[in-house]
Amino acid sequence: MKAAVSALAIILALAPLPAAAQAPAAPEPPHWNVDGAGKQCILSRGADTPAGVTMALRTYPWSGAIDLVVVGPKWPAALHADDAQVTLKFVGPDVSLTHAATVVALNGAGQAIVANRLDGNFLGNLERSKALEVRFQGAPLATIGLPTGDKAVQALHYCERAKLVEWGADQALLDPGSQPPEPEGDTSNWIDMRALHEFHALANYTFRFFSVARLTIGADGAIEKCDTLDTLGERQVDHFVCDQLTAKAHYRAAHDRDGKAVRGVAIVPLDMSINSTLTKD
Repeated sequence: MKAAVSALAIILALAPLPAAAQAPAAPEPPHWNVDGAGKQCILSRGADTPAGVTMALRTYPWSGAIDLVVVGPKWPAALHADDAQVTLKFVGPDVSLTHAATVVALNGAGQAIVANRLDGNFLGNLERSKALEVRFQGAPLATIGLPTGDKAVQALHYCERAKLVEWGADQALLDPGSQPPEPEGDTSNWIDMRALHEFHALANYTFRFFSVARLTIGADGAIEKCDTLDTLGERQVDHFVCDQLTAKAHYRAAHDRDGKAVRGVAIVPLDMSINSTLTKD
């Protein structure tokens, strides 16, 4: 399936967002770029990849959700087809795994290959792989080498920790062996979808709700603050989500490398479709 987005949307996936403060920097691994100047951490590669091909991973810090964008101006014309099937294949001695991807049309600027909501296993594959193949109908379109992938992933994780500290987490979370807050229990009931649907702003149509909540977690595990990091929703809905998370979410407090509980920050990305056909019991 092909989706149309503006070229700006892809440019934003490959470039830093403006921010009031710069996250602490770590040495960048060779062949890779790590940027934490905006709301997300971006790991990119393109300087010595095939001509015109750029790869970027983007994640909200410690959210467990990763987006991958591969931009190439010279993809074959067949990629325009609605039924174009693209896969991303890791190649290496210990891994040969594939991920489905979507072809995204750039207005007047070719196509991008996009894989959304990848989990932490994707980074584990990147660490162990020699290359990432972009494949179309079983044949490779481009092969992107992954030198020092393990160091690239380490640098990305440092960026994630640095952003959490920038947003109010204890400085100890920069140390190896420390642990950011972790959710506890069943997370599926944190948001009351029926109550969310009843907001007048969502009535009478199907609505895709996207929001990224930022929670400050005290050393006792209590949620001290909730605000919205990114959103495509209504302000009143964002307030509702924060009220729900503050009342229902439970976290194990962050810990420093010695096991002492410290203040942390948790990122909760929410991507939901709300259909007006929901009815009350």
